[in-house]
Parts: sequence; C-alpha cells; structure tokens
Amino acid sequence: MTKTIAVVQRKGGVGKTTIAAHLAAGLAARGETVVIIDTDPQGDAARVLDMQPEDGLFNWLTGDRKNTSALDFIHPVSPEVYSTMDSPSRGSLYLLPSSSRTFAIPMLVQSPMALSERIAAELAPHVNRIIIDSAPTLSMFDASVYMAGDAFLYVTECEALSASGLRDGLAQLAQYGNHRQAFGLGLPSGVLGIVPNKMRPGTRNHRANIAMMAEEHGGLVWKPISQRTLWSESQNMGRLIWAYAPGSVEANEADEVVNQAQEVLNVV
Repeated sequence: MTKTIAVVQRKGGVGKTTIAAHLAAGLAARGETVVIIDTDPQGDAARVLDMQPEDGLFNWLTGDRKNTSALDFIHPVSPEVYSTMDSPSRGSLYLLPSSSRTFAIPMLVQSPMALSERIAAELAPHVNRIIIDSAPTLSMFDASVYMAGDAFLYVTECEALSASGLRDGLAQLAQYGNHRQAFGLGLPSGVLGIVPNKMRPGTRNHRANIAMMAEEHGGLVWKPISQRTLWSESQNMGRLIWAYAPGSVEANEADEVVNQAQEVLNVV
C-alpha cells in the first residue's frame, strides 16, 4: 500500500529538505519506487537533487485534469546523485518540482482535498512511497499537505526556537489529523518520527535539548544527525551523501534515518 510521508517543520534552515531528499532517495536505493513532491515555493528539493526548480506542481494542480496526469510532470532523478557504481540503486526516484508559482495554487484550487485526491488517482497506483517536502512557513497550502499526508516526519534543530516550531507543527497536525477520517481518507495522520538535526555532540545545550525532546515525545525522537561539513560539501557538488562520501559517518547517519522510517512504516 502506498504511503505518503510529509516532512515538515515550522522553521527554516533546519535541514528539512536535505532530510526529505535523503529519505526519498534512501528508500529508492533499497528497491522502492518513490516520488518526492516539493510543495515549497523556493523549489529547493530540485536543487538538492541537482535539478532545476520549475512549475511542475503548479501546472499539475491548476491545469486541465482531463488531458494531463501527475506522470506528465514528474522527472526521474539520476541515480548518480544518490548512489554509486559499487552500490547502485535498486529502485527509482522521481521529482515533482516546485517554483515560486506554487504560492498561488490555493488561490486557484479551492479544495484542500485536491492534492490528496490526485495523489490517490494518479500517483499511488504507480509508486510505493510519496515524500512531500513542505514549506517552512505557514501558507494557505498547509491544509492540502495535512490532508494528503499519511504520516509526518518532523525535522528540528537542537535549539530552543526550533523545538518551539516543533510544538507548533505537532499542534497543527492534531488540528487537521481527524479531518482525514471525516473525509474518508483512512486513519488520522500520525507522527512517523522526529529527527534532531545539526547536533553538535560536544555542546551541553544540544544534549540537554535532545533529552527534553525525548522526555516530551518519547520514542518518536530518532537518533540525532550531527552537524558536519560533508553535508554542505555534498550539496554544493549536487550529490546526496551516499554518492559524495560513501561509508562516511554522515552516510551511516542517513542510512539510520531510512532504517528507522522503514521500521515504523512496516508496522503501521
């Protein structure tokens, strides 16, 4: 059964798009067919995957539904971006890109159910997983993302302000969660996990903040990802960490995110 996972956070700069891209690519590398949908008008998911932002999401949701489908707007991601010849991808990764025009979608498409309905009709029959990279700020498109997501992965820095954004995001999920069942979309949305990102292990404040997250949210808090220069280096080279630095500590941390996602998805 196809699952749609939304990667969210109510604060920019936490590494949300990087985590979304690595989750999608990691699942693809392990044999799944995955589409990452960028709903952020900045279009950064394309850049992380060494592609260009464009109006794919806008044209799909606002265009003539009778003559187009999502398959007309998705682009394959080169396996060279996320895998190596020694460990080639066993699946396929696609991107439905975004651009600044994404901001206008809620003004032209009134129903918050449109994204969910079109995912079910046009993407779900063809793919195993759908990863939504959401915008970091409140927007009129939020309702569409929350109605479309089966599960939500929260990315947070190990700082107080980011933790506050996490609480806001969880509150928003609670607000929208039961609407899915009311509209016949299955069970209410749930939290897949919480990824503490950009951790500096030698910083007492970071260790204390992660401990507080674990106390507040229990087993939902996944292993933290350390702040290391290879993450930014790989992005500058247009490669995900597995292709840029295979076998590195960072690659192992990215593997752990995919491991934890698969473990949870296999029991829900």
